[in-house]
Amino acid sequence: MGLDICVRRLTKQNKKDTDYFSLADDNGNYNNQNFPEWTKPFEKKKMATFYDWDAYQEKTGIEVWNMVYDGQYVCENGAFMEVHPQGVELPKWTEDYEGGWDKYIQDVAAVKVVIDLATVPTVKKYIKVIYFDEVGYQRRGLNEKFYKDSQEGKIGYFVWTLAELERYKDEYCTTQEDKDRFQSNIIDEFVEGQDCVIFSW
Repeated sequence: MGLDICVRRLTKQNKKDTDYFSLADDNGNYNNQNFPEWTKPFEKKKMATFYDWDAYQEKTGIEVWNMVYDGQYVCENGAFMEVHPQGVELPKWTEDYEGGWDKYIQDVAAVKVVIDLATVPTVKKYIKVIYFDEVGYQRRGLNEKFYKDSQEGKIGYFVWTLAELERYKDEYCTTQEDKDRFQSNIIDEFVEGQDCVIFSW
């Protein structure tokens, strides 16, 4: 898995399900804090399905909202989410873990809660979304400073201005070849006021 850099052009046309930004939080409530004011005319309504964690709590007694999210996985038996109680640390594996690997797995299992997502009630809600077309793409090509700044929260997921993209080229592209590639694949495809660029793994 590597870095994907995408130029996405906002559109008022309804696209297939994967081609939109959701403006909803985990409860389906409106949340557009990552989007500038000029994007508002692009907002559309769409029906979406959400997990009803309150109903799940009533059914099981498990308060998911008060848990720490550990991830999700899909296997032949279905889709599952893992959480653990706040304030409880997961065991950390080390080569000299007392009891070895089997004991470590048991200790983790004793703390984690595995939720079969097929058992969680769902609710449908209308949410606001913004549809897009992908107009530019590049894999990798940015330096270690980019990864470090990203992990430390110094840069965001979205870039909305040409000036910011130029800064990325100067600061995060090390070689002239990297700069030229970023220029042709991303900057030259970007139209300010219509597009955003996202960086994802």
